Amino acid sequence: MVVPVEGEFVWISIDVRSTSLTYGKLTETRLRPGNNAAYFASRGFAHGFMNFDDNTQILIAVDNDYSEVHGVGFKWDDIEIDYHWPLQENYPIILKDEHRNYDSFAEFKEMWSGF
Repeated sequence: MVVPVEGEFVWISIDVRSTSLTYGKLTETRLRPGNNAAYFASRGFAHGFMNFDDNTQILIAVDNDYSEVHGVGFKWDDIEIDYHWPLQENYPIILKDEHRNYDSFAEFKEMWSGF
């Protein structure tokens, strides 16, 4: 469960279940505190977010411990996903090094064949 505590952000989910009819499809949700918003981030989906405020805080409730083996992903700006992040002019893109070095979605699919 993803809940906004402070600041506004966009949360995206991409279906990576290889047997799903919506495999590779993306959904986008904008969340901010005060609008009773929460998002259920289910298993079998890749997730990412972009905040619009410097002090954004997000509460994420999970049903399991983090697993390095399953903590995989693909490029945030992969052409196959074709998502146009709502980037703001003069706003820096900040990524963890491990996220910056992810492979393409095509390579992700080849390696993992979905989940």
